[in-house]
Amino acid sequence: PLGGLPIIALTADAILENRPRYLASGLTGFLTKPIDWRQFDQMLASIGRETSPLSAVALPAVALVTPAAGRETPLVDESQVEDLQAMISSGPWAEAVALFTQNAVRAIAEMRAVDHPRKLAGPAHDLKGMAANFGAGRLAEVATTLIIGVHAGQIDTALMASLDALVEETTAALLALETRGPRG
Repeated sequence: PLGGLPIIALTADAILENRPRYLASGLTGFLTKPIDWRQFDQMLASIGRETSPLSAVALPAVALVTPAAGRETPLVDESQVEDLQAMISSGPWAEAVALFTQNAVRAIAEMRAVDHPRKLAGPAHDLKGMAANFGAGRLAEVATTLIIGVHAGQIDTALMASLDALVEETTAALLALETRGPRG
């Protein structure tokens, strides 16, 4: 770190083998998207800095679980939604969900308006990121599948056609998860 100033990078590069290169470049640490707020708090604490507002919320330990083969990705990760609700204390949850929905619909419209299949990757990446940050696992998974298809030269038209209904279903699930107050 330059002059003792900690530098934490936020990156979409989740390849662990790149960690030494990041640290060798002078970074104190790095986080991958979507942000894991518990990991963010741990990183801040490790460099002796004040933690994020999430620290005031009692959070259970998290175990990383890989879904068993053949199991469907949950529509919404309720634990992640609760963490996000704890972070965005300004404004009602319904407003945050409305903004998410508006941006998801915009990204889908951009995907459908592209004049070349390879241009679909950008808005699909945007959709994947916003869905992952909101705990909308199934929507993030569909967007990821579309991105992989673009790079393989195959656009899954059935997945593209399912996006509107999936955003509608995800929005309803997110709205049903009103803030329940701090856990503990």
